[in-house]
Amino acid sequence: MSERAKGLSRQQMCDRLAMEFGDGWIVNLGVGIPTLCSNFDFDDKEIILQSENGVIGYGPLAAPGCNVTCWPPALTRCRSSFPGAASGP
Repeated sequence: MSERAKGLSRQQMCDRLAMEFGDGWIVNLGVGIPTLCSNFDFDDKEIILQSENGVIGYGPLAAPGCNVTCWPPALTRCRSSFPGAASGP
């Protein structure tokens, strides 16, 4: 397959979707590829992200080696969190 025929990467697809999020939205990203939307730079929009395992207020993927809370099992990779983030029992 040629480089041109490959289309968008997973992150590019999620960035395109995240562009549609409105200011003040609470967005349930579910699991899997949609969680990559959290890596998008929302600039001045206030977006609250929620995952299937009950975490609300999580952020982008954490850099390797960062001292962050991991939110398993729905988020299989460590994410950063924003002030006020919370998880269920």
